[in-house]
Amino acid sequence: MSPYLLDAVIAIEDSRFYQHHGIDPRGIARAFWRNLKSGKIVEGGSTITQQLAENEYFFGVSGPARTLEKKLREAVYAIKLERNFTKDEILERYLNRIYFGHGRFGVEAASKYYFGKSARDLDLSEAALLAGIPRGPALYSLRDNPERAHKRRDIVLARMEELGKISEQQREEAAARVLEAVPPQERAARASHFRLRVEREVRQVLAKRYPGRGEQELTSMIYNQGLQIKTTLSLPAQAAAEQMIMERGQALQEKNPNIQGVLVALDPQTGGIIALVESIELTGTYRRADAKYNLGSSFKGVLYAAALENGYTASSTLLCAETAFPNPGGKPNPYRPTDFDGGWHNRELRIREALEVSCNLVAVRMGIELGRDKFLEMAARLNPRLAEEPLGQKSELQLPLGPVASPLNLTLAYTPFLNGGYSVQPHTVTEIVDRNGTVIYKAWPQRQPVINERLAYIITSMLQGVQGIRTMPFAVAGKTGTSDTNNTVFVGYTTEIVATVFFRFDNPGEATSVGNAVSVAAPAWKDFITRYYDESAPPAFTRPAGIEEAVVCTVSGQLATHLCPDSYTELYLPGTAPKTWCQVHTGGTVGICTATGLPANPYCPESLLLLAQRQPWMRNLQCWLHGPNSEEDLPSDEREEPSDTENEDDGG
Repeated sequence: MSPYLLDAVIAIEDSRFYQHHGIDPRGIARAFWRNLKSGKIVEGGSTITQQLAENEYFFGVSGPARTLEKKLREAVYAIKLERNFTKDEILERYLNRIYFGHGRFGVEAASKYYFGKSARDLDLSEAALLAGIPRGPALYSLRDNPERAHKRRDIVLARMEELGKISEQQREEAAARVLEAVPPQERAARASHFRLRVEREVRQVLAKRYPGRGEQELTSMIYNQGLQIKTTLSLPAQAAAEQMIMERGQALQEKNPNIQGVLVALDPQTGGIIALVESIELTGTYRRADAKYNLGSSFKGVLYAAALENGYTASSTLLCAETAFPNPGGKPNPYRPTDFDGGWHNRELRIREALEVSCNLVAVRMGIELGRDKFLEMAARLNPRLAEEPLGQKSELQLPLGPVASPLNLTLAYTPFLNGGYSVQPHTVTEIVDRNGTVIYKAWPQRQPVINERLAYIITSMLQGVQGIRTMPFAVAGKTGTSDTNNTVFVGYTTEIVATVFFRFDNPGEATSVGNAVSVAAPAWKDFITRYYDESAPPAFTRPAGIEEAVVCTVSGQLATHLCPDSYTELYLPGTAPKTWCQVHTGGTVGICTATGLPANPYCPESLLLLAQRQPWMRNLQCWLHGPNSEEDLPSDEREEPSDTENEDDGG
């Protein structure tokens, strides 16, 4: 180990380490005087041995962090350590346990993480910076807070000069250097926002398990007492998320620097958060994944799930044409919703089609017909957290077009569509193990059946056709959402991952336009998914048993006949398939062969033809009796005509 590192740690943490026997009365007196002058606790007076004793013997002990009783017990254990171990052994043990941030414990791991070298190869400037980090691993991280890290380094250097460990020239030369952290190996994700969420979850777990602990003591338990914390993080997903958000976000910020981005991705089977980014800069303390925003049309998948559960089908039709709806509450001006382009389709739209093109007017009609309560009830089932935030206090008219929710809760609401109808709860921590190998916390997936798996599959099939993702090379589903071009979101999923991408203005007063979801959020989501899967592909969505099929007209949504210009195969819940033939394409006449009573084919003799009104039962039926077997049966244009010139030379 670098001698500079040993001197730096001792200088900043315990300058009389080799002189005392576990406790240092001078250090305690000095800390008392500094705290008295400051009017608050700014220095603890604990020796390196006392810090080691706290980590070794006091994990899980309830009570305030700085009580006199605890300090006395800490001193007793420190003296015992001094009696049983040499100074060098105590120092080595301390240096191998101390936390340096970013999940790195011990000087060797920290040295390789920050500088890409062994601790034995650190120079003076590097050693001083590293020695300054443990006082506040997040505050003095060279990656996240380089300016603060360098100021802390200079304090360590000054203390080393004061103690005679280095010369003034050495201090000046070391302080003049600007250090940079080496790039993470193999493009390892920074996961700054994920780590902060992990810390919050661990803090909650420890506070519940050890009541009475203060914030400072909980922090010490998290970072300095050898906890092994297992998380849900997927490095490939996190790296893909960070790369996508940074590249696409920076391109958007060139137009307006006020734009910010969010991505949250979940394991749909467990609710584990596998990737989290809450700013384009990838650092800083933000809670954008949990903040509430207007998410535009993104909740239409929830709306139509409620519709299918209440008797509608994917082929049910509603009119998209200019309509003035009376405003609730006696408001004078009627409500005239339009699609994003400001117009209407001016025809009946099937629900499947309305969802694919994100028709606003059909969504408004459906919201009115269903009622507000059924929509909110479905949302709260899909994601129980939404029961606590009612998606904004809006009427049936506006609720389907602009519910207020967080990107995380939007992601959770779509999760049952791909996991067979189960809701899940989000988490980042799966297990916490103390230094003795005792499991003090273990997370169990909280899954609840909330919708029928057939309903979930049909909604998924409808979401596979939405704008923005139709060209993906493997099975995906999702929904766009745009709010006045200031918020743009896409929530989507494969069989293995569900994720939401969100771009918005942090300061609406400086908003111009982010763009719509089809041109911004959806391509960003596709970019993330493509990076995540690289050259692989997820399995296709599995169709559950019991789903019915019917061939229906693309215009009417009713059973197709031979008169319908276009048809497709639609999916239905048991007992809900249409039972009436298309009533739109019924006009016109058809030739009936009187020999069979069926629609004539091209070989039926004209003498046997009778004109009749076209009927739905005639679909895919025709005369079977006549064919090209005789001259009399042939159509007139295929009969052989006599030649005008006999024995005409054929040129052979």
